[in-house]
Amino acid sequence: MAVEAIIFDFDGVIIDTETAELEVWQAFYRAHGLDISPELWAKRIGYNEEDAFHPARYFEQITGTVLNEAQREDQFRRYVEHCARLPVLPGVRELIEAASQRGIKLAIASSAYREWVDRWLRQHHLSHLFDCIRTRGDVKRGKPAPDLYLSAADCLGVPVKHCIAIEDSPAGISAALAAGMRCIAVPNPLSARMALPEATLRLNSLAEMDCETLLAQF
Repeated sequence: MAVEAIIFDFDGVIIDTETAELEVWQAFYRAHGLDISPELWAKRIGYNEEDAFHPARYFEQITGTVLNEAQREDQFRRYVEHCARLPVLPGVRELIEAASQRGIKLAIASSAYREWVDRWLRQHHLSHLFDCIRTRGDVKRGKPAPDLYLSAADCLGVPVKHCIAIEDSPAGISAALAAGMRCIAVPNPLSARMALPEATLRLNSLAEMDCETLLAQF
């Protein structure tokens, strides 16, 4: 079945902001003689804010210490500074550019806020390559519900059966499959430890295949 559109998750697929956020919070916890495990952090990956694990809230629960606004802002600043040093993940830019040249429509379906996605797309000069961006503010239900992917496909004007989703997390893969899309799973170092739903194709990196070879799988 012809591929007319590729819809990317953002965090963990285009840039590995998920590992970066864990590292920032691990440093904070260790400074207080505590630790935060990747297994616990897994409950944060791919979910909307309402359903995700919250490191600040968890710290308050286990210590009884409420973080003030300055502390929360400092953590976010450290996270943004870490993300600003991150590259686009291997093979991502090449796939985006090659697919665009072939006339394949491109979109993002992210559980993050639009401002967050736009910030890093601008930094890496990728914004102009996407035909549509859908984020948590565009739908009532986030991943693992299919709404973000359905909204992105509708925005592109492409039937879901002609779309491929690229995801890294269980919630994201479940959302894409529930939308009726074929899905490429490309887990990052955190989500690789998790039990993932059975995707159409699983890769360790998008650099494993060029665009032509990848599309031939579908």
